Amino acid sequence: MAAAGLREPLHEALCMQLLLTLLVFTFAGEACKRVIFNVPSKLEADKLIGRVDLKECLRSADSIQSNDPDFRVLDDGSVYTARAIVLSSEKRSFTIGLSDRKTQTLKEIYVLLEHQKKMLKKRHTKETVLRRAKRRWAPIPCSMQENSLGPFPLFLQQVQSDAAQNYTVFYSISGRGVDQEPLNLFFIERDTGNLYCTRPVDREEYDVFDLIAYASTADGYSADLPLPLPIKVEDENDNHPIFTETIYNFEVPESSRLGTTVGVVCATDRDEPDTMHTRLKYSILEQNPKSPGLFSVHPSTGVITTVSHYLDREVIDKYTLIMKVQDMDGQFFGLSSTSTCIITVKDSNDNAPTFRQNAYEATVDENTYNVEILRIPIEDKDSINTENWRANFTILKGNENGYFKISTDKATNEGVLCVVKPLNYEENHQMILEIGVNNEVPFIRDIATRVPTMNRALVTVRVKDQDEGPECNPPAQYVRIKENSAAGLKVNGYKAYDPETKNSNGLRYKKLHDPKEWISIDEISGLITVSKVLDREVMAPRNDVYNVTVLAIDQDGRSCTGTLAVNIEDVNDNPPQLLQDYLVVCKPKMTYVDISAIDLDEPVHGAPFHFSLANTSPEVNRIWTINKVNGI
Repeated sequence: MAAAGLREPLHEALCMQLLLTLLVFTFAGEACKRVIFNVPSKLEADKLIGRVDLKECLRSADSIQSNDPDFRVLDDGSVYTARAIVLSSEKRSFTIGLSDRKTQTLKEIYVLLEHQKKMLKKRHTKETVLRRAKRRWAPIPCSMQENSLGPFPLFLQQVQSDAAQNYTVFYSISGRGVDQEPLNLFFIERDTGNLYCTRPVDREEYDVFDLIAYASTADGYSADLPLPLPIKVEDENDNHPIFTETIYNFEVPESSRLGTTVGVVCATDRDEPDTMHTRLKYSILEQNPKSPGLFSVHPSTGVITTVSHYLDREVIDKYTLIMKVQDMDGQFFGLSSTSTCIITVKDSNDNAPTFRQNAYEATVDENTYNVEILRIPIEDKDSINTENWRANFTILKGNENGYFKISTDKATNEGVLCVVKPLNYEENHQMILEIGVNNEVPFIRDIATRVPTMNRALVTVRVKDQDEGPECNPPAQYVRIKENSAAGLKVNGYKAYDPETKNSNGLRYKKLHDPKEWISIDEISGLITVSKVLDREVMAPRNDVYNVTVLAIDQDGRSCTGTLAVNIEDVNDNPPQLLQDYLVVCKPKMTYVDISAIDLDEPVHGAPFHFSLANTSPEVNRIWTINKVNGI
């Protein structure tokens, strides 16, 4: 089957591929070369037909215009059809105007569209003549524009069977759009084979209709096999691209590096894929707050990135972008839509905690401890109640003896300075502490290189003097007295002192505990007097120190307690003593017996001992002898 009214030679020629020649030159002929391209004569809408080297003609063109509305020219020189075109003649031309406003240069590229038929090979006389076999009718390419305005019924094409040359043939069709939903969209004239469409079609609902055409004689004889007859619906740019989200929400850390990915926006377009109708381009229409511009979007991928180092949550914590997507690769005539993108700037530790003052003062009474003496407030611009805001305080200098401790009040973020060991006014009237503060987490890497990570302040602690009682210092004081010293011997006793006057004037002394009542103490001077003869050997437990507890009292009744340790020097006042009163020697089994002795005095007055027999008669000396054992 073929188009009606065509004879075989013409039909054969139309089946050949048609060519298109593109001729480019400028009026001046200076920069443009002649280029030839070949394309079919039937051109679909939004199809690339060639590419022109614009820069070769005018390198700095800022305006590109076609004088034929059927053709569009992109910035890269690509030439697209604006609608479906059939070149009715062998030639068609239009011009592309190029202009540069800065140099006030105008040039034109002349485009010639030319198609020519392939030359048939001439048959030599010697070639054998081939007999033509019976032809089958073939599918005829057919298309229709979606959303056509008619008039309806709209003629699409004519089909014809070769059998019509010999018979009266009647045509019919079937398939979706005829006897299947959508019903009665197409019909064919029974006698002529003219195919019609009855109403507009939406390509996004039906992109192709696979019809079957039949040719039969009046008596029902099938003159040809059924012919597949696809009807393609040509796309029209009738669908706006739509963002997948009405509102996008993204987060980005402040002080992010240049080029940090914030998020991705995406849009879909129901028009035909892989055409200009679905070639989308993304852009940012507006940013609020407007200045400075901090974000960009990749035109093809929709990836939003940072283009500035000036993200600062403490200045602006949220940005709103109005995003635009446009088809036709962003050309002004493309369809577009918008969406909102909300970018929240997340806090980073890019602000150091700082003291409000460089120096502070505090006072504390001497001898007090476990008390709070100062609260130190700080400033930190980071997000409140986060690890970037919470402070850590440290005593850097001045607390070598551990008198102070500093901690953080979690509710107020203040440093709380406390005294944990009693201070002595007489030793330190004041102390100077160096306090440092930083956050719970380190500074971010880029900021840490240019901002000190620890702020410092000085705290002067003044110690207030208190009217204290006497001090028994050292707590234990020693004196030496020989044992067996006569009663009435006077020796220096325990000495306490007033910390304010640094002397003992006005103090009174009292004996609190004297185990053997060996000494007495003078209430005014503190001198001790031996009351009884001292015997080192009767002390229990046995040692050389006899402890007496002394109470020192000032005029206001305040007191302290000390120990007077009396070191009793040993005198050799104890003879050695035999441990056994008598010994038994049994003959003949026993040949000797051990005799042992002890001395209660110190070892210097003790062993080695000299043993001898009391009876030194010759008879006793003949029977008994005494020998040292182990050299003792």
